Amino acid sequence: MNYSSRIFLNKKTGMAAMQVNFDVTATYVDSSIVLSDCGRQVNIDLDSHTAKGFGERQLKLHVIIHELMKLEDQMAIYRDSPDFKKAYK
Repeated sequence: MNYSSRIFLNKKTGMAAMQVNFDVTATYVDSSIVLSDCGRQVNIDLDSHTAKGFGERQLKLHVIIHELMKLEDQMAIYRDSPDFKKAYK
């Protein structure tokens, strides 16, 4: 089972991208997330070679997704606030 995806995060200009990799061999899972923006790159390693390690990486991914969803909610709350309207007249 293999999965690979690369998406661009800016609509027209700039080089912000995310690449996801998930490659399975007989006893090893090679998986990662690479985020790049403004000339910087972050690699999140989700590799594993045991069932326990796989579960830990899956939990790590769940926590990351959960925190990003909370950040998205906070940004939406701020966007609808009077403080936002005052700052971005």
